[in-house]
Amino acid sequence: MSTPEGRGTATLIGLGMIVVIAAVFIGIYLYFKKKNSTYTTLKDQQIPCGNLSGSCDLVQGGVHVTSDQQCQSVCDTTSECNGWLYDRLSNGSGPNCWVKYVSPLVPSSAESLPGWDMGYKITATS
Repeated sequence: MSTPEGRGTATLIGLGMIVVIAAVFIGIYLYFKKKNSTYTTLKDQQIPCGNLSGSCDLVQGGVHVTSDQQCQSVCDTTSECNGWLYDRLSNGSGPNCWVKYVSPLVPSSAESLPGWDMGYKITATS
């Protein structure tokens, strides 16, 4: 014969499992939503940072990648990243990708920067 206390414990365990499963699914959804972000790429241009320090790099010193797609992937996996700058003329193993948080992100303020490409996330509007 089961006791009322036993049923209460089982109910709490069941509710706890539902909360954990829901949290896992939400985490997976948010991960893939960020990973599948949509970008616009500007060839030979960059968008200024829009802050007084002039730097909006999230990874100080940049990283070395082999393509603009890899630079975009670094942005996808970096918290708060909404843009990247890639030096496509770079040779060697030095940094050629800078992931950024540009705020405000104003595409119409793009500046000429030959040999460099910038990608920025497109924000959906409702």
